[in-house]
Amino acid sequence: MKLRSRVVSDNNTKRSSIVKDDNAKNIEKNAGEGTQLRKRQLNQSKNDENINLSEKENAKVIKLDIIKNETEDVVQSKISDKKVNVTPQEKRTSTKRKRTASPSDNSHKKSKFDEESFKDTDTCTSITKDDTLSTRSTSPQELYGFLYINTNSNDIDDVFVEDRLHNLLEKEKYLPTSPVLKKENDSPHSYKRLHEKTRQNYQCIIVHISKDKFAFRSETTSLAMAIYDDCWRYRLVDASNSKILAIASLYIATKYEEVKIPAIEDFAKQVSNDCTRDDVSKAEVDILKLIDFNVIRPLSVEISRNFAIGLKYPSIGSLVLDYICFSVAADNSTAHLKPSLVASCAVIIACEIFNIKPDSDRLHLMRNISGNDFDKFLPIVCEVIINNINSYIPPSNDVNIKNNGINATFDRSKFLKATRYLNSRVTQLVGFLETLHGKCE
Repeated sequence: MKLRSRVVSDNNTKRSSIVKDDNAKNIEKNAGEGTQLRKRQLNQSKNDENINLSEKENAKVIKLDIIKNETEDVVQSKISDKKVNVTPQEKRTSTKRKRTASPSDNSHKKSKFDEESFKDTDTCTSITKDDTLSTRSTSPQELYGFLYINTNSNDIDDVFVEDRLHNLLEKEKYLPTSPVLKKENDSPHSYKRLHEKTRQNYQCIIVHISKDKFAFRSETTSLAMAIYDDCWRYRLVDASNSKILAIASLYIATKYEEVKIPAIEDFAKQVSNDCTRDDVSKAEVDILKLIDFNVIRPLSVEISRNFAIGLKYPSIGSLVLDYICFSVAADNSTAHLKPSLVASCAVIIACEIFNIKPDSDRLHLMRNISGNDFDKFLPIVCEVIINNINSYIPPSNDVNIKNNGINATFDRSKFLKATRYLNSRVTQLVGFLETLHGKCE
């Protein structure tokens, strides 16, 4: 007998012992070997059955293929026996059927829905296939690629400039195009008559504060003017809050466009010494609720720079484009125009000022995007620019004459005195305007 294992308790006393002899060990070993042998035999029998099944299935498949081929041969022989000569015209009429309208066909309902969904309203432009070139081509590269042939694409943002311009023009379809100050009765107490000068004055102030005081980007200024126009369009402005809403609009645009934002107290000082940060914050909340937080908009200054890429403008060229876009946005008669239309007119007027002839592809693009409005509003925009330039009075040495905010801002040395430059080109613009009126007649 041989001791195999022993279990000892904590108090070192013997609890139990299991003793097995060599015969018992041999019996268990033989039993284990017998079990493994039976398993191998079962596995072998299963494999044999699987092989037999696979052979039977293959035989069935082969038999089915033979039957199928024989059937096809019989059918083909019958068709060839009955085949007759058919002319190409008969073949075409026999195979192609005209689609007939069924009672369940809803095509007439669909067309009616499409017409109603794209009707022009008072606040939105009509969306038709002739508005842009997007329906004539499949990619923005084909539409606007010629504008960016000579540009360097070192920055990742420059690689997708065509898509950026395309998205701006697509978003433009949903902008409100109703007049900012709606026409009412001609009484001297109407909302339109009372606030025309107020609106235009504060739009010029936005330009002056944004560009001269804070040196913001032109996109920030243009966005602030668009947001402020929405306040007028939806009657949020009255005599008591017109200035604070203008500053709050600029504050909202700054948050979206600028990287470094001045403190809100700096904006409050532009309203008055008594204005607090809470007043500006409250005006900001009122505006954001009114516009439903919609601050992503296409801007005329950005589109005009895309349209002008490749034109050999002098260094003052971008300032002239900004001056035109700001002046058109501030004027009551042209504030409702689409940004792409304003941008197209700005590029044409700038080309006339700098004696540059735009290429045919560029003209074709701007005309197709602007549609029939291009020839209609180009003389109007040109007249607005001439009137704004004529309102500029050059300051003398003795008296500092106060001009409107746009003229005063662009008369600075840091803006290359663009107002004085444009003032020297008024005669040329007047001749261009007369030419446009002659073509219209």
